[in-house]
Formats: sequence, structure tokens, C-alpha cells
Amino acid sequence: MKTSIATLLMAVFFIINGCNSDTKKPEVVVESFFDALKNQDFETAKELSTKESESVLDMINLATNFQIQKIDSSMFDKSRLQFGTTKIEGDSAIVEVSIKNSSDFIPLKLKKENGEWKVAFDAETLMKIGLDKIKTEGRKNGQQLDKQLESIQNMPLDSLKDEMQNSLQKLDSVQKTLNN
Repeated sequence: MKTSIATLLMAVFFIINGCNSDTKKPEVVVESFFDALKNQDFETAKELSTKESESVLDMINLATNFQIQKIDSSMFDKSRLQFGTTKIEGDSAIVEVSIKNSSDFIPLKLKKENGEWKVAFDAETLMKIGLDKIKTEGRKNGQQLDKQLESIQNMPLDSLKDEMQNSLQKLDSVQKTLNN
């Protein structure tokens, strides 16, 4: 009887600790995502990112395969990165990431999918990060870019996403042709 209770308590302990493990934390998912990108392991990066992010990662992978653009994988090296605060609101989280010795953080968004945190590395999120950065930098330099940024922000993101999907399909078709 004592053995059964001890075994039951140990099982409960492992279940509770398993459910609260660090691998579930958004910042750990972000670090693993950057590791995958650094190693150009796009399959792992896809597993750690939202479903909508797959097309962006596929395009990066395709570009590296065709050597259209060399990726400096050291830019994803965790030793160069600094992680700031993590803010969780329901099924969304923001992990602030910057290059070490820089006070300029980029808010990297995560979403919960099937109970797991996933990095939002989709076109819409990346575009928003870029536009926010341009807006901030433009104001720092005293430039007024609001009208141009407003026109870009008002672009229908669905059509942009469709164009990206079409481009990805065309690149995939070219890759298949070259492989044959």
C-alpha cells in the first residue's frame, strides 16, 4: 500500500513538472526557433512556428537552396541575441529580441496552436515589425514618413499573402523543373 501511494505521488510529481517544463515557455520556443534558423533546419523552424509562417520559411529555404540570397546564419546565433521581457495575454505572447548591447528590441509575436507556443514568422507579422521599425526610425531621424507608411499599412494583407503564395508556387515549379 505504501509503495502504491509513493508511486502515485511520484507519477503526479512528474506529470505536474512535465506540464510546467521550460520547453513550453515562449522565450524557450523563440530560442529554439533561432537555433533552427541558424542551422538552416527549416523543418524544425516550421514545427516551432505558426501554420501561416510556413510559406515565409519555405521561401527562405528555397532562396538558400538556389543561393539566390546567402543567409548569414550567425545573425540567428543566440550568443549575439538578447531576450527582453515576455508578455503573455491569453493565447498571444510577445518576446522582445535584440542584438546584444542594443537597446532596440523587436517584439516577436507568438500564438498558441494546439496548446503550444508557436512563433509568428508570417508575412503579416514581419511586415508589421518592419513598418513599426521604419516609423520609429523615421521619427528618430526627424523624417515624416506617415503618409507613405499609411498607404502601405492600408494595403489589403490578404492580397499580399496571395501574391506571396503565388510566388512560392512559381518558385516551387521552377525547382521541380530544375530537378527533372
